[in-house]
Amino acid sequence: MTTLHLGCGLAFHPGVINLDLYDLTAADVQANALRLPFAENSITHIEAYQLVEHLGYAGTLYTLAEWARVLAPGGTLVIETPHRSAACLAAAQADPPASALHWLFGLSWPGYNHRTLFDESDLRAVAEQAGLAQLEITRPDAPQPTLRLCAIKSSDALTNLSARLHTGFVAAGIINPLTAPPYLAHLETICSRILSAVAALPQDGPEACLAAILGASARYDPRITLVALQALIAQDLAPAAAARPHIELARSLISEGLPARMAACLRQSQAPPGTQTVRLRRFADQVSLYLTSRLHPQEAALRPVSDWFDSITITPADRQITFFCAETVALLARQETARGIRAFAHNHLAAAQQHLHAAASYDVDNPLPIWNLARLALAENRRLDALGHYAALIELLPEAADALQAEMDAVTDRQPENLAAFLGPVSQEALE
Repeated sequence: MTTLHLGCGLAFHPGVINLDLYDLTAADVQANALRLPFAENSITHIEAYQLVEHLGYAGTLYTLAEWARVLAPGGTLVIETPHRSAACLAAAQADPPASALHWLFGLSWPGYNHRTLFDESDLRAVAEQAGLAQLEITRPDAPQPTLRLCAIKSSDALTNLSARLHTGFVAAGIINPLTAPPYLAHLETICSRILSAVAALPQDGPEACLAAILGASARYDPRITLVALQALIAQDLAPAAAARPHIELARSLISEGLPARMAACLRQSQAPPGTQTVRLRRFADQVSLYLTSRLHPQEAALRPVSDWFDSITITPADRQITFFCAETVALLARQETARGIRAFAHNHLAAAQQHLHAAASYDVDNPLPIWNLARLALAENRRLDALGHYAALIELLPEAADALQAEMDAVTDRQPENLAAFLGPVSQEALE
């Protein structure tokens, strides 16, 4: 029998493997609980006391999936963590004891701050999602408000597949759940769609399942596709021969940098302000056609789609997108806007034009790069270009039409003495 005591800190438990990331005073092994150095199905029992509250909700989900990975079939898990409601009530007293505040917020030492506290319902939900079963949650008699979770590794194939997907995402570098990236919710939606496709295998057959997984995942990040297909094969849920073309395509798309290519293609697609949501929806349909054309290259009718996608030049800015979704595109647009404003302020006008134009191309609903492009056009005496940008701004920000019209008046020389006021960059604060 092999037992792990995770996040041991200064508490050494004889006869078990004590593990900690930060403090090696009592630890037998130094390792991250999110990536355990143990083989699948190799551990019979895991104990983790006052650990998951330091990981955040997403970190707890992915860490529990990792623990489910190393647990042997029927292996057991015991977790203790602060009870959120009780801890909040204790800390909300008129004169709370210091221990109540520590129980709520943790300590300022490395690894001791609290990121998420759980109640019974959300602790149960995250444990089930991570591949655990026979959950028993109690409130033990302890000096501090505590929840105790006892569970075993699930024997359900779909539940184990969910856990395998989560650990696969971390191993493939798709996500570091401790940083909670902006696409975290998309990953959970993709997991649900993959599990639905697998659940329909008996009725739909492997080809339909594999096509559904490709369509649900590759348009975000083909690494997800590869993780999912390898997980299906590892659990004997799909024949390796049927999955081989999809695996080869996923590997090709990874090597080609598909998310960056999608960013480049989106940047090249023209759209008026106020249409980003519709634009992304239509673009998703185009990406689906592109994936179909790559999976079935013999289809001549789809060749123009693949030819257009493959002809687009990918820029360094495009390569910052490793997971394609609305949130990462919007973040890239904000980053390019900041770079453009900085270049504009330092009078590097060519660089400013490049960054601001890219920002406006990624996210047509962000007014800040358009506004700065208008001012940049004024600084370079390109007044017709400036008028076009102002017209787009007024369409995007009708509530600011009067102020923008005043700037347009300066552009058309109706108020030439005010033109100098509009020759510099404008920052985010001006929109607020």
